[in-house]
This record gives sequence, C-alpha cells and structure tokens, in this order.
Amino acid sequence: MSVRVRVDDACYRVEGCLLDKDGTLLSFDHWLQVMRVRAERLASTLSLSPAAGRQLLSFMGLNGEAGTRPSGIIPMPRSEAEAAVAGYLSEMTQLTPTEAADLVRTVFASVDAAFPFEAHLRPTVGAEAFLRALRSAGGR
Repeated sequence: MSVRVRVDDACYRVEGCLLDKDGTLLSFDHWLQVMRVRAERLASTLSLSPAAGRQLLSFMGLNGEAGTRPSGIIPMPRSEAEAAVAGYLSEMTQLTPTEAADLVRTVFASVDAAFPFEAHLRPTVGAEAFLRALRSAGGR
C-alpha cells in the first residue's frame, strides 16, 4: 500500500519510510552534557591539570564553554569514541593503551548508568505531526 506524501510543493507516492531515531525522530541534544561529564570524570580520576582537562574537553568535542555544538568524537559510535579517547589519554598520560581503554570504558559506563537520559529525550520538531499525518494517510 502506498501513501501520498507532500514535501514542500512536491507530492510523492511512498511505499514505506525508514526513519532512524538520531535527530530524526528524537532530539539528542543532551550528548554535550554527557560528554562533558565523561571528560570531567576522566580528568578528575587522572588528576589532570586544568589546562590538560580543557584539552581533553576540546578533544572530546567541547571547547569548555556552555552551549558549544557537537563535534569531535560526539557523533561517533560509542566503541569508536572510547577507542579515540583511550588513544588520546595513553599519549597524554603515563597510561598504557590497555590501561587507558579500561579506564575510559569504566568511566563512560559509570557516567551513562547515572545519567538521566530519559529526562532529556524530546521528539524532534515536526516528528509527531509527520507520524500522525503518515498514519492518517494510511501509513503504518
């Protein structure tokens, strides 16, 4: 079954829609906060100097100021982000690559377990209206 979907001034016949959640249906603007907490926890655990802590924040996609845009490792899949941070820390500190990887994995998991993700999830602007319109046009 196809439905008609209007985008701007064009009309399309659609057989199906595949939508991901990342920024399409749900807003993930909390990642700046999550990454900041992860970086601060790593800096604290390693007793990094304030300058080294700021460098770590910058590497992890934050410039140390509130309201910065996601960049750096923030958009990466978690395993790639962990590997990148571990590599950075093993070069920046006396940690071996294995020690850095273990520390990063532990800190990320600890922060994520305590972070109230569900309190930060919001539908992307227009997502609910789109899904309602799709349903009313016969889509499932």
